[in-house]
Amino acid sequence: MAESLFSPSPTAVREDPSYILQLEGISKGFPGQRQLVLREVEFRLPQGDILSIVGPSGCGKTTLLRTIAGFEQPDSGRILLGG
Repeated sequence: MAESLFSPSPTAVREDPSYILQLEGISKGFPGQRQLVLREVEFRLPQGDILSIVGPSGCGKTTLLRTIAGFEQPDSGRILLGG
């Protein structure tokens, strides 16, 4: 049976070098806060695409960018750069 392009298996997505950035189930909280700042964030950025992160103040944009950059460690999930 042929694989669908619209629902690739998780293994195929992880091994696909055409994605420059992949986030899988990223969650992040901080001590003293009752809610998570990031909750199960997932996306895949194909090579050559541009990403914008927008949202209201306090929604987690900076925390997400700091996590991608490695300044913060996610509580769960993983980040894949360049496949």
